[in-house]
Amino acid sequence: MYLKEVRLYSDEDVSNIPFSETFHIQAEAITDLFSSLLGKIRTENVSVININCAIKENMENPMIISTFLDVFIEYDVSEFNKLNEFEKEQQLVRLLQSGLEKATEILALDKWIFEQVFKAMEERNFKNHFIWKKPKSSPDRKLRAYVEINWGIEQTEAYIIVENRKKQVELKEKIVLKHPGRIGLDILGELIWINNYTVELRHKYIKKEVYEFSVAAKD
Repeated sequence: MYLKEVRLYSDEDVSNIPFSETFHIQAEAITDLFSSLLGKIRTENVSVININCAIKENMENPMIISTFLDVFIEYDVSEFNKLNEFEKEQQLVRLLQSGLEKATEILALDKWIFEQVFKAMEERNFKNHFIWKKPKSSPDRKLRAYVEINWGIEQTEAYIIVENRKKQVELKEKIVLKHPGRIGLDILGELIWINNYTVELRHKYIKKEVYEFSVAAKD
């Protein structure tokens, strides 16, 4: 079995704040980046590590349920939104490191494995920027469309970009994400060219929700 994902969350994040500002939603930008850089880490029976942040009196012993390992670290998530975005980024990295120290002991893994992942994150300046799915070429193969994601802690931005064969940008427009974090990205459906100059981004579940983008035709 391979380790596929590491998560940060807290059952104590129940304050009266917008969903986009909850701890686990903001943490997804960093945990998704970390998980994407894991490579093939073999474990005996765990595919997901859940790092649960709790105040001292709510700490629990680690447990493995099905293929999930839950470890607990002491942190009061009510303090999280008092930080600026850079401070949040640094705090999330520290929490990941703390939780994974416990996980490596339980899973008998070499700490060096995760240290290499953190090094790769640092090389990316801890920024989760990527191309969503695969680019799609127009029917005549002269244009290529893709969605660029800048997944930040406090805000996620998505752009539709259309390039020509010389990789010159013919179109760049912002896509409105109606939900924060992974939820907003999961419902992005697929890119479909309807002719040589117009591409659609269709909602994964709602058929009527379609974004249409057109590039000016050239002689």
